[in-house]
Amino acid sequence: MDTIQKILDKIIQTYPFLNDQELNTFSKAAKEIASNKDYSELDAIKNILKLLSNNHADIKVVSSGGIKFEKPSYVLENNLLIVTIPSWSKSQGDFSDGLIKMCCDNVDKCKAVILDVRENQGGDSTIAHKFASIFFNKPVSYGKFVRRINNQIVSSQGILNPHKSIFIDKPLAILISKKCYSSNELFIAPFKISKRAVLIGQKTAGGSGNPVSENITIDNIQYRVRIPTWRFFLEGSDKPIEETVIIPDIECDSSQAMEIAVRYFTDKIK
Repeated sequence: MDTIQKILDKIIQTYPFLNDQELNTFSKAAKEIASNKDYSELDAIKNILKLLSNNHADIKVVSSGGIKFEKPSYVLENNLLIVTIPSWSKSQGDFSDGLIKMCCDNVDKCKAVILDVRENQGGDSTIAHKFASIFFNKPVSYGKFVRRINNQIVSSQGILNPHKSIFIDKPLAILISKKCYSSNELFIAPFKISKRAVLIGQKTAGGSGNPVSENITIDNIQYRVRIPTWRFFLEGSDKPIEETVIIPDIECDSSQAMEIAVRYFTDKIK
């Protein structure tokens, strides 16, 4: 029970509940779960985290091995520069400069650009936005972040500033899927709001977080609990992205997105 209370206290101190009603609703439901003797400690914590309806709120066994991500890659075909970005994870270091160079070295060889982020589940939004900046020539206000600081709810505006010296103005498509969330949604957001790119594929997963971690031990097994520290609202929306997600301009099965994007540009650049 002490472990459950520890996590419950951490959530209340950390998670940016938007108002007292939301906090009270969570607290009441969480206390009912915590006092239910039919739940094990692990199941109780899992169910309390589910109350947040946030993909970043989770509990997993601590692993000694890190996840290895594929590096970005590109191909040139059909007058298209197709760039695949599997992750924005900083485990590879800051690869944004290399990604920018990849595009700049090849953009004159194409008539349009396709960015494939269907498998990308996030990582470091700084890397993502540094790369995104080369496709804009003016600032874009893409949404609002809500955080809890010193027990106060604080809002800040998300603004993507253009790159200081590079602007790629070629027609642009971004392939998205239901796997996309977290920092990848923050990457997609400026393109969605500004209509700079056509989004093709599935609705995204909907998840903002910048989570903090708390390690706990249950039955001699060490777990990592993640608790989100912010919530993101797309520009113009009064609901967090967990409820709105990002909706593509051309909705289709993820497996068909590339074919549709190629056909979309083939018709336009004849």
